[in-house]
Amino acid sequence: MDVPKSVSCIEKALEIPVVESVTHNVGKFYSSVKSKNRVSMLGFSTIESGVTLCFRGINSLGSPLHKSIELVDSVACVVLDEVKHKYPGILEPTDTVNRGGSVRKCPSSVSSSYSNRIG
Repeated sequence: MDVPKSVSCIEKALEIPVVESVTHNVGKFYSSVKSKNRVSMLGFSTIESGVTLCFRGINSLGSPLHKSIELVDSVACVVLDEVKHKYPGILEPTDTVNRGGSVRKCPSSVSSSYSNRIG
């Protein structure tokens, strides 16, 4: 599902490497669980259809709701910019960890253990 143009804070949040990485890994895990068997595939597909219908319903409500969404979106964008400015370390790649001012690689045992759980 594409991000509506009026919700740019989601795209802005995905510019943060750890957010993008978590989103990618959760999506990968979700796809893995969904494809395990027919029951989970049917259940998740039904939920996805329901969410899609909800978004269509919201879009059909028109401009009063859109203005509220745009207001929340603009506030969220400002907050994200402030967080990025105040904590520039969150823009570092996810495979590095900042400890006491020095950057070091994440131990491979931690990252491989995590990725083995995903699939």
